[in-house]
Amino acid sequence: MAHVQSYRAGWSRTVAVMTWVFAAGGLVSTALSREDATVLRWAPALVLLAAVGWFVYWRPEVRVDEHGVTISNVARRVVLPWPAVQEIHSRYGLMVETRDGREWPAWAVPSPVGLQRARAEETEAALMVRQRLERVRGRGELAGRSDREPVEVEKDLVAVGALAGLAALTVLAQVLTR
Repeated sequence: MAHVQSYRAGWSRTVAVMTWVFAAGGLVSTALSREDATVLRWAPALVLLAAVGWFVYWRPEVRVDEHGVTISNVARRVVLPWPAVQEIHSRYGLMVETRDGREWPAWAVPSPVGLQRARAEETEAALMVRQRLERVRGRGELAGRSDREPVEVEKDLVAVGALAGLAALTVLAQVLTR
């Protein structure tokens, strides 16, 4: 069985929960107002806030396994096989550079701050990815695997559609309830 490591920023989970609590409180408050115009005006914005909490703060993730690195961001998921990975950068969060020169950022990994940044220390996630890459290279597991293994990019049309739809509904609700 493959050993899978996963990284999600703890602070972002806290922000996500805070947005959900705020959105839920706002929905309850508007519902208790018993004014249809108030509910129609603010409910879409509060649902949008909750969706942003999910897609932007809760869902982003970096997963590492024997095949490579998977970066799940808001609007896409990128699967980077080990033979395609050239370098790991962590000055401004986690950035995985591929052999073709492209760089893939990971929203789940915050930039180093303070002394960690001043000392050019790697983030926990960058260290996790780098150690696995070095282990795979050191054991010769890349031998026989093609350097041309494709990077898979999957756009998340559900996330983009949900956020765009809720944003449009929020604007429409504001215009119609004036």
